[in-house]
Amino acid sequence: MGEALRLPFIDLSSSDRISTAKSIRQACVDCGFFYLINHGVEEELLKRVFDESKKFFSLPVQEKMKLERKGYVGYTPLYSETLDPTVKSGGDLKESFYIGPIEGANDIQNQWPSDEILPAWRSTMESYHEKLMTICRRLISLIALALNLDESFFEDVGALHEPMGFVRLLRYPGELIASNMEIHGASAHSDYGMVTLLATDGVRGLQICREKDRQPQVWEDVPHADKAFIVNIGDMMERWTNCLFRSTLHRVVIPTEERYSVAFFLDPNDDCMVQCLESCCSEACPPSCPLGDATQVPRGADWRAREERTPAEGARVPSPGGRASLQQGAPRQDSLHERKTPGESLSDTVRVSSVPIMRIPTRKPP
Repeated sequence: MGEALRLPFIDLSSSDRISTAKSIRQACVDCGFFYLINHGVEEELLKRVFDESKKFFSLPVQEKMKLERKGYVGYTPLYSETLDPTVKSGGDLKESFYIGPIEGANDIQNQWPSDEILPAWRSTMESYHEKLMTICRRLISLIALALNLDESFFEDVGALHEPMGFVRLLRYPGELIASNMEIHGASAHSDYGMVTLLATDGVRGLQICREKDRQPQVWEDVPHADKAFIVNIGDMMERWTNCLFRSTLHRVVIPTEERYSVAFFLDPNDDCMVQCLESCCSEACPPSCPLGDATQVPRGADWRAREERTPAEGARVPSPGGRASLQQGAPRQDSLHERKTPGESLSDTVRVSSVPIMRIPTRKPP
């Protein structure tokens, strides 16, 4: 394992939204990861999700393969994905199950285990999906405040109108056999959505690399925190912020014992334009595409289809013929441009939801 990392704790229930927004901003600039506490997910619901996940993964392989992934949803067996093509191995040591949006005008048809085999499975996962969508909306409004925007900004631009929310259940069996090959639970990658919320069972394995271009790369452990989600920023949020917020490289090393986790990936609506925010641009830090030029601004769907990399703790790697033609195991691209904090030419004070907020200072990432 690498060195242990001390991530900040963000209290979603805090009544001081401005202070919370400042803390989120600093965390997203520093490393793109933080813990989210007092989020409102009942321990009983989370326990049921993990219990039902374990029941599914304990089924015979033949039964699980009846729900083999089609497009974005369904079961993915062991060694089926390689998130980092530079790793010469037979695939990542994990199996997973994807659940897409529960409601909305999308063409994703979820697959469900038989009620005869797992009678409480579907209702449990639907309840969890609904709860996480509610939490994400609250979190995204705070991220908007952190960017000196109106808290309803992402709602107003259509990002959260029928957003693409995905639950992914993951199982890492641990070390199965001794091998000289470099095998990971989930090899190095970044996520390409807005944000990811991860629940873990307490078994370590998640690591992040804050400076991906440094050689040798330094990997730091992200410890489990009781009653907290591990939150990280995705590629589309990095683009919105003109690389001010980090979509950080991370991986899962093979644990010494069986490990379960549950990830929730939030992507914007497919038709939402993902354009660099003016508040995150300056002469010293120009936008990655001209502001106001709609011909060069990708929609959420274009962004996913264009990106040739894969998401966190085993996020989506669409199969050939899926809605987005992502290349399985494609390399992580460099940041859109050199990461810089916007210059001081922007006004020192802006107004957010009619509440004045001082421009939040940011440190240069270590």
